[in-house]
Amino acid sequence: MIDGENTLRVWRDHRGMCSKEWAEATGLAAPYISQLETGKREGIIETFKKLAAALHGSEPMWIATP
Repeated sequence: MIDGENTLRVWRDHRGMCSKEWAEATGLAAPYISQLETGKREGIIETFKKLAAALHGSEPMWIATP
């Protein structure tokens, strides 16, 4: 990953999904996902689990669990 890239966006791009598709797959608003990707908002664990599931993953590696 290139320094400064947003992990969410990198994973979405890696899976070949556009932001609109990701929003539809998660039931989240596209502007909200965009704000998460740009760092303007912070999400909660349930949100990140929805995002990961839509990317056909299980527990995402970008979620730090204690």
